[in-house]
Amino acid sequence: MPKPMVSVTLRIEVRDDKGRVVKVIETPSRSFTQNFATILATSQCTEFSFPFPCPFATFYDVMGSPIYVIGWTPNAPSNGIYLFDVGSFFYSEPLSIASQYQSYTINMPGIWPGASPCPSPIYAYGPCSPISTKVLVPSPFSFPSTSVLTSYGWQMTYSQTWTNVTSSPVIVSSVALVFGVTGDAGSPIGYVLYAAIVDNVSPPILVLPNYSVTFTYNVFYAV
Repeated sequence: MPKPMVSVTLRIEVRDDKGRVVKVIETPSRSFTQNFATILATSQCTEFSFPFPCPFATFYDVMGSPIYVIGWTPNAPSNGIYLFDVGSFFYSEPLSIASQYQSYTINMPGIWPGASPCPSPIYAYGPCSPISTKVLVPSPFSFPSTSVLTSYGWQMTYSQTWTNVTSSPVIVSSVALVFGVTGDAGSPIGYVLYAAIVDNVSPPILVLPNYSVTFTYNVFYAV
């Protein structure tokens, strides 16, 4: 049986307050989201596409708000983004975060934990019941600056560590790899956050006070 052209693994490491590894889970990811597929498909065409221009499409950001993907129109909706001139498809710098995310639970790209499992991860907008950064505090999001050739294919690695700063245990039941996408400079929204992958953590993991959990997504492109 041929190996898949694209595969993803999720590794979860829990460390105690002394930095010792106390739990490891490694499992295949099965949950590229519908929103990821919509953005991927729409970003490949322009208003000059032959034999027809880009169609309108809709995807949903991490808050579940509809974002209208548009090829071209002189009167774009206020929640629209031009993807005919994508600045960065996997944008990971929180330099120009759209205003609607400033008061959200988490407001920058990364690997986000959720307190609840998602009924259907491929249709989820992000982790279910996102955990506040006042409960689990994130380290900087680590994303690849280059690809690495392995026996499985070209590897892209994304990783982030979260530490429980409260006095109570925290349960993590879902996790999402959240990217940003930028449109043309003239887009009404220049930067939006969306979940490329959502996975349930089964069984859920318990992060005790002062413990940390590291999520690592490895994406492989077969050669």
